[in-house]
Amino acid sequence: MTNNKQNSIIICDIISHELELEQGQIAIYNQNYQAPNTPGLYIIVGLQSSRIIATTKRYDGDSDHAKQSLVRSSTYWIEMTSQNTQALERQGEVVLAMDSYYSQHQQEVNAIQISRLPDILDLSFIEGPSSLYRYRFSVALKSVEHVVKDVDTFSKFKNLEVIQ
Repeated sequence: MTNNKQNSIIICDIISHELELEQGQIAIYNQNYQAPNTPGLYIIVGLQSSRIIATTKRYDGDSDHAKQSLVRSSTYWIEMTSQNTQALERQGEVVLAMDSYYSQHQQEVNAIQISRLPDILDLSFIEGPSSLYRYRFSVALKSVEHVVKDVDTFSKFKNLEVIQ
């Protein structure tokens, strides 16, 4: 069972492991992260969109629990930036990280599926004359979430009175 924050962490872990990044070189979007003013490679991962594909609910009479499941398809963006040419030169490594054996293992362990979407966008023009190299691409991630809760049943009600 995963949720969107955990999925972002899994994507960061895969990229960090495969590119051998140091702590502080990769972050989840909206953590007030400021990339240092150094020429190294920095990566930010964020949730772009999410779509619910299906929901189910099941009642287990033996335990009086309800199990609800949700199947979600989410799109995450991965943005690479650098003041030097590392973002330009290492684009392929990030793409390959999503298809690595380590990635495959993480997908199996966490019951998710990651697939890469085809476009890599050059966003270098955003910084204007500062010549910051910036590239963004997306991955699709499918996941399942489960919630188990107690259910109040008629047998749990006390002092029932039959009205005639």
